[in-house]
Amino acid sequence: MKKRILSCLMALALCLTLLPATAQAEDGHASHPICGKTCSHTGQGETPHPNEAFQDAKWLTSNNGMLGVRTSPTSSSSTLLTEKDNYVILEPGYYYLSTTADGCDHSYVKSYKPIKIQGDVTICLNGNQIQKAGSTTGPVFEVPSDCTLTLTDCKVTGQIVCNDSSNGSGVYVNGGTLNLYSGQITQSYGQKGTDSNKYGGGVYVGAGGTFNMYGGVITENSANYGGGVYVKSGTFNMDGGTIKSNTSSGGYGTLSFGGAGVYVEASGNFIMNNTASVTENKIGYGSTGGAGVYVNGGTFEMHNSASVTGNKATNGTLNGGGVYVNGSGTFAMNNSASVSGNTANQGGGVYVESGTFNMNDGKISGNKAKNDKASNDTNGGGVFVNKSGTFNMNDGAISDNKATNSDEWNTTYGGGVYVSGGTFTMNGWASSVSKNTAKNGGGVSVSSGTFNMNDGTISGNTGNGVFVNGGTFTVSNTPTVKENTKDGAASNVYLMGSAYITIGNQGLNGSDGSIGVTKLPNSGKEEIVIAEGVNEDYSGKFSSDDETREVKYENKQLVLKKKATQPSEHTHSYNENTWGKNATHHWHECTASDCTDKTGSIKDKAEHVYENNTDTTCNVCGYVRTVTTDPILVTKITLSPASPKLKVGQTQAMTVVIEPQTATKKDVTWKSSKPEVATVANDGTVTAHKAGTAEITATAEDDSKVSATCKVTVTDDTTTGGGTTPSQPGGSTGGNTGGSSSGGGGGSSSGGSGSSDSNPIIKTETKNNPDGSTTKTETRRDGSVTQTTTAKDGSVSKTETKKDGSSITETKLANGSTGTVKTDKNGQTEAKTALSNKAIEDAKKNGEAVKAPVEVKASRNSSTAPTVKVELPKGAGETKVEIPVSNVKPGTVAVLVHPDGTEEILKNSIPTEDGIQLTVNGNATVKIVDNSKDFVDTRNHWAEDAIDFVSARGLVNGVSDTIYAPNASATRAQLWTILARQNDADLSGGANWYERAQLWSKDKGISDGTEPNAAINRAQMVTMLWRTMGQPTATDKVSFADVPAGSYYAQAVAWAVESGITAGVGGGRFDPSATCTRAQIAAFLARSMK
Repeated sequence: MKKRILSCLMALALCLTLLPATAQAEDGHASHPICGKTCSHTGQGETPHPNEAFQDAKWLTSNNGMLGVRTSPTSSSSTLLTEKDNYVILEPGYYYLSTTADGCDHSYVKSYKPIKIQGDVTICLNGNQIQKAGSTTGPVFEVPSDCTLTLTDCKVTGQIVCNDSSNGSGVYVNGGTLNLYSGQITQSYGQKGTDSNKYGGGVYVGAGGTFNMYGGVITENSANYGGGVYVKSGTFNMDGGTIKSNTSSGGYGTLSFGGAGVYVEASGNFIMNNTASVTENKIGYGSTGGAGVYVNGGTFEMHNSASVTGNKATNGTLNGGGVYVNGSGTFAMNNSASVSGNTANQGGGVYVESGTFNMNDGKISGNKAKNDKASNDTNGGGVFVNKSGTFNMNDGAISDNKATNSDEWNTTYGGGVYVSGGTFTMNGWASSVSKNTAKNGGGVSVSSGTFNMNDGTISGNTGNGVFVNGGTFTVSNTPTVKENTKDGAASNVYLMGSAYITIGNQGLNGSDGSIGVTKLPNSGKEEIVIAEGVNEDYSGKFSSDDETREVKYENKQLVLKKKATQPSEHTHSYNENTWGKNATHHWHECTASDCTDKTGSIKDKAEHVYENNTDTTCNVCGYVRTVTTDPILVTKITLSPASPKLKVGQTQAMTVVIEPQTATKKDVTWKSSKPEVATVANDGTVTAHKAGTAEITATAEDDSKVSATCKVTVTDDTTTGGGTTPSQPGGSTGGNTGGSSSGGGGGSSSGGSGSSDSNPIIKTETKNNPDGSTTKTETRRDGSVTQTTTAKDGSVSKTETKKDGSSITETKLANGSTGTVKTDKNGQTEAKTALSNKAIEDAKKNGEAVKAPVEVKASRNSSTAPTVKVELPKGAGETKVEIPVSNVKPGTVAVLVHPDGTEEILKNSIPTEDGIQLTVNGNATVKIVDNSKDFVDTRNHWAEDAIDFVSARGLVNGVSDTIYAPNASATRAQLWTILARQNDADLSGGANWYERAQLWSKDKGISDGTEPNAAINRAQMVTMLWRTMGQPTATDKVSFADVPAGSYYAQAVAWAVESGITAGVGGGRFDPSATCTRAQIAAFLARSMK
């Protein structure tokens, strides 16, 4: 007994000596998630939490497993909590978790019984731990119906632990509500069910309860069902935080085990938003699958940038590394959500046993179907659809997935998608399956079941694009299967044995040759059937991957037919200095005397290039043209009809006669004196809006500025009859009873306006907008809609949307700039804008970019990206132009399309709040492309936007397609190369990869070129960047204590601070000798360019 007393006294003395360290721990506090203020309440004698709600908070403590409360941290005594039915009852109120409990031997609060919440309870974990121990079954906290528990932690290290491995979750939401803002639920092992299995290691949601996760971590828990979270019934809303490093393994009985991260039963709902993440969870022997998420009949939704990533099924026979869907479960993937970097035996990313997976957007990428213990049975690197499962791909991308095993790809199928009994349907032109790898079916493998490809693209896969060994492969509408390979040769759709392609009910509407196909490649048969029961000739939509065959339509079949004659082998040869030419173009063609296909050999065809409008000789080929140096100006403009009369809603196409006919430029600009009465479009179409008169003026765009004016009279007469519509030629015999149909279009059988228009306007609506503009909407019989908006300043925007989804928008601003945006039914967009002298002069005067009157949406694929043609007036000079982009992001770039069709990313194209800004000198055509690399290790990183910006412009590459390594260091040679790329230096050739960049940096005075493999530090980085920018002078001196005024980098640092490129590392320091990370390099570079 004396020894025990002595031990306690020594422990007490040790605690007292540690009190100053506890006070110093105040620096470790973060802003409190509830009140947003900084806490200072963890040690004895410290002040209470600054939030008013915590002013009367009590302190939770314990003694020998008996839970109690104190009124302050300095109280010498505590009041034990009431116990009832093997529970400790926690009454409503605010609580801190005590720093010490059970004497000085422990830094946690311990209860031998579960804690049942009454009413509304808020607990700040205070960076400490509360655990349940002992033999009483149950969780640490139970939240019954009509009760709410809110957990937060001002030091993020606080923990909830159920130390009873036999029975007990961290938290059991039994009908009530739990809000988690911060802290950890960890080292808990789940509620024991009647079947002796464990459910919900970290969290168990039942009885219709609600768990709202705004932050914090659920980690290192374990159970047979839902190691991290088990949703029996009710809802789990995950708006933030992480569920990671939880485990699940087999249990008792024959039920579906798994869901190391999350398990959702039939009555459960799980919703992920924002940047919430389920990551690095593992399932082991005896589990069914779903290392990250297992949906067993319930509902799971992903939104925004939520992710399921890095989860693993560690045993060789488990499925669904990221997601496993079973029963009648439904999984919906939306926005920019991602399932990436997961691993399993089959279905590395997603495994759909039954139920439905709806991919509405997002990415399934970088997943693996992997089995290191066997040489077979590893399929579906990205997605595995089995039995009665359904996968609907409406948008998004399945890319960079792989199926592999111990025998290096032997008998692996479906790198992207594997279909075995279920149904996979691919809709949406933006859907893509690309850059996936497997031995067979690198993109898609169909073993049994159904693969319906209605739209989208399958390209760039290794091991076939689509491998059909059974089941049904149906194509319809606008599918594309091209540029896939196997063993280095083209292999797009590969049909095994008796497999055929089925043409869907919608037919095929895509481009010619958009589906490559192979079947029995070494067969000696004259014809090989690839599709049966085909009622229309779709042979042109296919191409043969075997160059000795071609696709033909015969007897309602599509066949691969041997070509009648094989062309003799001939290799074209060219003389780069010899050009073919005509009046408009030049080209190279084969110079060999035995060439029989000169036309087919033509390459490099492009329009002639002249220095200016008066230059006579092409800069490329030397063609000499005849140039009229003095333009012929317009002398007279005549408008017809001279005095048009219209009724409200009618239109009139004006006819323009230019004199002389030989005028060099015959374009005119239209203007209405009263747009509220009548507007005039760019093509001269007048539209009547309300009764009155307006003058319509056409002005020549050449230097003559000759104009002509006509007077338009608009009436609102609503009486029936009245002859022809003014915009239509013909007679005028219509009347109140209708005119003859043979009278040149004069009248109608119903006594209407007499219009012969076969697609009349059936509805007209006019709306006055709050900004003073007026919008008129006209709906025609065929469902097409025309919407015309006239602004107060006279600017007019007119959009016509066809029934098939195609549209055209024409805009003319009051300053004279015009824009046209055309989008076809497949979503392909072309835009053109002509910027006026006035718009350019006003923008330059204000130091701004000229905003083009067009708006487009960037595309991830350059081949389908919108094109924008920018036209500047003669002599405008170098001009900054902003092209509005609806979905602009840091990785958005403008790609210049050269006259010869080659493309070049404009490194100086800068994303703005509303679009992309670039500098042009003369006319230019660009594509707007979302070139973001989406590195998995930069998500939510402080430099994510800067990394996206520089990598999209090709300035800094990732260490792989999916990894950037933001915290890794960079060498001096790598920085030389980055700066050389930024300045368009020629880096081709050289004895090694950096030699040309090394020579460039020495020649430009940027570096001495020494120590290429040494790590770059912050001082060197800023100095080299400063020198690249021309060594600009800063107005202020450097103010960092660790940057001496006479140091070689002092001026560079001062410039960088003044330019907003760096603010130092805090505490008045720049830390010049610290290694510059790849993230810092990206940030410095991006800020300097913006």
